[in-house]
Amino acid sequence: MAHPSQLAPPWRMVLAALALISAVVLALSFSAGAVLAKSTKAPGSRISIAVPDGFEISKLFSGFMHPNARASIVIAELPTTQYEQIVAGMSDEALAKKGIENVKRSKLDRKDEHHFMTGFQRARGMEVDKFILLIRDAKGVGVITANIPKGAVTDGDLTHADVRKALESAAFTDQTAPIIKQFTLPDLGAFKEAGKVMGSAVLYSLDGALTPKEQGKTRSVLIIAPSIDRMDISNIDLKAFSARALNNLGGFDNLTPQPAEEATVDSMKGVRQTASAVSQSGGAPVTIDQLILVRGGGGYFRLLAILREDELAQLKGDVDRIFKGFKAVESGSAN
Repeated sequence: MAHPSQLAPPWRMVLAALALISAVVLALSFSAGAVLAKSTKAPGSRISIAVPDGFEISKLFSGFMHPNARASIVIAELPTTQYEQIVAGMSDEALAKKGIENVKRSKLDRKDEHHFMTGFQRARGMEVDKFILLIRDAKGVGVITANIPKGAVTDGDLTHADVRKALESAAFTDQTAPIIKQFTLPDLGAFKEAGKVMGSAVLYSLDGALTPKEQGKTRSVLIIAPSIDRMDISNIDLKAFSARALNNLGGFDNLTPQPAEEATVDSMKGVRQTASAVSQSGGAPVTIDQLILVRGGGGYFRLLAILREDELAQLKGDVDRIFKGFKAVESGSAN
């Protein structure tokens, strides 16, 4: 996950998302969704897209799944005007570090300014063709990534022309579709819901804004992130898993984790772990509080609080209450 207290730099957020997206095509739980109209929006998204036949709205991430083809269309929106910086940051070299090879850039049959790339990625033993489109409007940048296993094409479930046609239809709208939340929270205290970030994660800040009003200032935030697949992790070493998740959290220096402790919330077993660190954006000392819970039926929830040291005493009680009162919602609810 990119540095969530700042949600910057945006191009690194996109690359981080692309690294996670490779797992989406192997989601183990393909819940049946409603039959889609030709043009529809993913939960929490302003982007409308005419998805090919066979795709359903995903309850696990912001986008759509094709159960038979094991394909996905993932939508990420960044509240930033730094379109050129995002495009520049997605160089062939940077994409190669995320496992995306044979990158080719071209144009789609669209009237707007856009950046379109195709590539290839090996994800958990599968060969996946990737189609990546960047678009923008006055409010932000949209990144639409289609992940199409080669087997889906050879079996006749999808064609590359289908995918290109869908991406050509993608467009920002004025209204945001409701978020399908996979959890409920108790009273948020000082925190306010700010909106969806990468995947199906929801961010909460003190002012209710997704991005900081004062650039370069580290904010105290809370992020609730369901895993983007339902892979069973009940038999893995959760303390080691938690440590890796903390160490992979970008945007911090001098990260010093404390020992993880076992925790049980809403009948879900997990681990809670804290760490001290210094934000690379602003240099403020912070405390990171992470709770990972193993989800029934596969997958997990990651609850992550990043608290400025000068606000720790004020917010710690709120975080403790939110963590303890967290409840999974298996069917998902629109909000």
